[in-house]
Amino acid sequence: MKPAPPRTLASVAARRLELLTQISLQREAMAEAAQDLMKPLAVIDAGIDAVRFVSRHPAILAGAVAALLALRRHGTLRLLKFGWRLLSRDPYAILSGLRNFAAAPSTGANRKA
Repeated sequence: MKPAPPRTLASVAARRLELLTQISLQREAMAEAAQDLMKPLAVIDAGIDAVRFVSRHPAILAGAVAALLALRRHGTLRLLKFGWRLLSRDPYAILSGLRNFAAAPSTGANRKA
């Protein structure tokens, strides 16, 4: 086995420059790949936020189910069409409405004295 040739400071600096260039190219490629995933991941994040909200506020879900049952014979299909149109125009409309509802100040027993 041959011994490794001694490295000079210039060869180490040149290798470092090559590696830094390679790192830069890899970062750019990773940024482009991440850019393609931003929109699907944003939709997934919105869904996770909605599930967390509903799990923290089950009364809202129960109220929505009760409202749908009450409207069963009086325009449920029309209500669902409206909701679907709103959701297809702006997927975050419902979630932003829920966020605004959650941000409302609490009343009654929830207030601290």
